[in-house]
Amino acid sequence: MSYVQLFKRYAVLKAKLLVEYRLSFLMGLTSSIAWLIMSFLFWGVVYGYTTDINGWTFGQIMMLQGFFHLAVSIYWFLFHYSEHMDDIIVHGDLDKLLSKPVNPLIAYMFERMDLFAAMDMISALGYFWVASNLGVSVPLLYFAGSLAMILLGCVILTLMFTVMGSLSFWIGRTESMINVWNSIWEVGGYPATIFSPRVQLALTFGLPIIFMQTYPTMMALGQMTLASFAQIIAIELALIGVWFVIAVIVWRKGLKRYGSYGG
Repeated sequence: MSYVQLFKRYAVLKAKLLVEYRLSFLMGLTSSIAWLIMSFLFWGVVYGYTTDINGWTFGQIMMLQGFFHLAVSIYWFLFHYSEHMDDIIVHGDLDKLLSKPVNPLIAYMFERMDLFAAMDMISALGYFWVASNLGVSVPLLYFAGSLAMILLGCVILTLMFTVMGSLSFWIGRTESMINVWNSIWEVGGYPATIFSPRVQLALTFGLPIIFMQTYPTMMALGQMTLASFAQIIAIELALIGVWFVIAVIVWRKGLKRYGSYGG
């Protein structure tokens, strides 16, 4: 079975679950809309006292919020399996995945797909709509470049969490470690350029949030040259290469350890 067919099967299954638990979906959607309104009010109050924050206007902040929620939606839809790898390792559920004729990580990724992530997509559209009404326009080509940055950023984050999750082969639960990193997500709602250069460096090579909101927004707003865009894409690809090699090494060594204990 090809990975495309496997993806379709899991997508259909997840869609059926979404229909079955439509009340939970509606409640989550209501919560998402309420949070969206609160966010509008918060930033409206902030910009009631200033015209810009370190060069960022209200409309541009709304655009940044839109890209950040778009990134969160993409990540949670397909890639957040990496945050739960310790579950299948500690509980022995990895045996089930290893018995399938497909890569166990890809099988687990499809298994953990979350269609409820569509709620963040709705939030993203809400922010984009507000930004558009505030006079912020984005050419389609620039938006495509921003989307490319976001997708690569999601891959970097996934590989990082895959490495952390694979450490469960040696230390058991890694949930607390990942929660520490997740707590940094809170800065995703703010442009990285308002922070010090050291913090920006950490958000580039530590937790790649800057690739998922600030850089995409700057690209969309036409504040980035083609050379800068190419440089950022090159950095993302280099980080993907480094983290991919580390993830493969740690995962394979972990599997050997798992097998030696009767897994």
